[in-house]
Amino acid sequence: MGLFDFFKKKTPSVNEIEVPKQVPVIDKNLYFLEAFENKLIGMGYEVKRHPQYLQFLVNSELEIATNIIDNPGAHPSVMEVMVLAIHPTYFPNGIKEFFVGMGTSIQDQVNSALVNYIGSTF
Repeated sequence: MGLFDFFKKKTPSVNEIEVPKQVPVIDKNLYFLEAFENKLIGMGYEVKRHPQYLQFLVNSELEIATNIIDNPGAHPSVMEVMVLAIHPTYFPNGIKEFFVGMGTSIQDQVNSALVNYIGSTF
């Protein structure tokens, strides 16, 4: 091996080519709903999730539905969320709330959004 062979570009063999690992895709809506549900259970509420929709029932009274707004123009660190809360006696038409969560990861964004919602409207 000569001095100039050292500077030649080495071509990788088939065994050396690294295949990117598959990262599981996280359903943001489901992740948000589960985190919200766990947060409320941690606060002492009874929570029953609807088997088909992205909603749950809190203490057999308050129905909460969530949805993450897909805004292609938004910054990647911002998660826009909509929560609809319905109580049959006090607000039968529901209270619709839009808010954001900020962070560099999905976990940070969800935690920030939940702190914003639970600390204000809920």
